[in-house]
Amino acid sequence: MPAPRLRESPLLGHFNPPSTPVATEVLRRIAELYAIEDEVRGAPVEHRRQVRSERSRVIIDDLHQYLPARNRQVSAKAKLGEAIGYALTRWDGRSRFLDDGRVDLDSNIVEPSIRPLALNRKTLCLPAPTKAATTGR
Repeated sequence: MPAPRLRESPLLGHFNPPSTPVATEVLRRIAELYAIEDEVRGAPVEHRRQVRSERSRVIIDDLHQYLPARNRQVSAKAKLGEAIGYALTRWDGRSRFLDDGRVDLDSNIVEPSIRPLALNRKTLCLPAPTKAATTGR
């Protein structure tokens, strides 16, 4: 049987809410996750999975209870509400790293290498306006 396809965990590190006590607390917990990742970086896949299961899962499960509780206290239109909503709608992907030692906490290491491809694709999709398009003639 072929190995399962490797998927990446969405960008936990891109949770970028405004500076509030709630945001500070969320970012403190995210920093704890990164500290654990620093300890297991480069370790065998099974060891990474085991450490994450023992230590990171507690933080993730706690965040999964904390965020909805805070989200009910703020407007969905507020920047903090938007940031929490963004995080919660992608929760399954955000926690994927817990069960698969091959998956990184985020894709920050990949982003610089794919940014030129994304920018080129965007440029190709936006042709320069023609005279007819700008004047309507």
